[in-house]
Amino acid sequence: MLIQQISSLVQEYDMFPAGATVLCAVSGGADSMCLLHILKELQQNDLTVVAAHYNHLLRQDASDADEAFVQSICAQWNIPFHVGRGDVRATAAKTGQGIEETARAMRYAFLQKTAAALGAGRIATAHTADDNVETILMRFVRGSGLSGLCGIPPRRGDIVRPLLQTPRKAILSYLDVHHIPHREDESNQDRSYTRNRLRHEVVPILQSINPNLSSTVAAAARSLRQDHDYLNAITARHSELIQPAEDNRVVSRMALLHLPPAIATRILYQTLEEIGVGRKDISVSHIKAILSLLHSNDPSGRVTLPRGALVQRVYEELLFAKTSDFSDTFSPVSLPVDGKISVPHLPWTITVTPCLAADTPPSGTLFFLDAAKAAQTPLEIRPRKTGDTIRLFHRGGTKSLKEWMVDAKIPRHIRDLIPVFATNAEVVAVAGFGPAEHWVAAPGDPALKIEIEGINL
Repeated sequence: MLIQQISSLVQEYDMFPAGATVLCAVSGGADSMCLLHILKELQQNDLTVVAAHYNHLLRQDASDADEAFVQSICAQWNIPFHVGRGDVRATAAKTGQGIEETARAMRYAFLQKTAAALGAGRIATAHTADDNVETILMRFVRGSGLSGLCGIPPRRGDIVRPLLQTPRKAILSYLDVHHIPHREDESNQDRSYTRNRLRHEVVPILQSINPNLSSTVAAAARSLRQDHDYLNAITARHSELIQPAEDNRVVSRMALLHLPPAIATRILYQTLEEIGVGRKDISVSHIKAILSLLHSNDPSGRVTLPRGALVQRVYEELLFAKTSDFSDTFSPVSLPVDGKISVPHLPWTITVTPCLAADTPPSGTLFFLDAAKAAQTPLEIRPRKTGDTIRLFHRGGTKSLKEWMVDAKIPRHIRDLIPVFATNAEVVAVAGFGPAEHWVAAPGDPALKIEIEGINL
């Protein structure tokens, strides 16, 4: 009997603890009707079953008919029924995501919200062994690592899948024996969807080679999942490598290079998740591009990622950040002869005070500019420009600002945020580096005292 066949999976993953309320996702199709009936039979084991149906409004009258069918069956079986509706097509057009992806997101959001309102400790979905085969094949074709090839997990948090090791033919047999009605979704025949092409064209060929395909794939997925869990446990021992930098994360390049690739890759995924970029957003090519930064000779290379994220090589570290966290540059502002300057969203503040120059060597954040020179030409604070050069006080020959910044190992993404003091003709000083040699005021001469806060280079 099918109920006995699935009991070992249910017990192994603690799917239905005693006294639990289970919210069963019911589309009206064969798989979900089978699951609902099985859960109804299990209610005698101190289990409370509630049904939930989500109307995606994708098939006009047929969608409404599915909803009415499920509601009618639940009334006959005395099972509480909850329904949700959402315009999947309109939402997908608005977000730019695919219909299938949008439908899944909206459906699961409804299920989670309903379960929370009911106090249901489990959400049961009717994924079968055949669904698992299709999912693994789809991920393999599109390109996936070990995580994707593990297939659909029997349990993920409060979501459980009691039928995951049950082939669809066994489900159809169960429905026939118990005279359980169900509805067929005609979109399941639409071969423009990847999953349907695999189901109707590829899987039958594989089943002709191996009639026990679903059980074979299930066994392989279980073995891969065990390996995956072990590697994740090893990765957890290295989680201290991920260092917070406000909302961003930093990981040592050398530390990653010394890890086995399987562990280093998992560290990358974990770091990306911590800045809000999930595994579904990241492809294998993205991970390969990030790994190439580790071996690259470019100390400031970067990889742009989905969801407005980037990974920036900052010499011997990888910076994981949202690009929105950085301003590309700032607008020039005039340098006053007396006063304080700051720019919104940037950390630095510059204070200008007229005085007589002190007899102290200039630094990158405190120096005295020649007031007489400054009176002859307007000064401004601006970002660096291509071709900017400066001969820093007692620092040797003239170099471009790019060369000074590269030598100082200033990350590329912040170089255009460093204040440059300049006239129309030349660079006078650079925050964090100091003044040009011929602009330094002699001790005791009239000067503009420049104090810079928020720059630490």
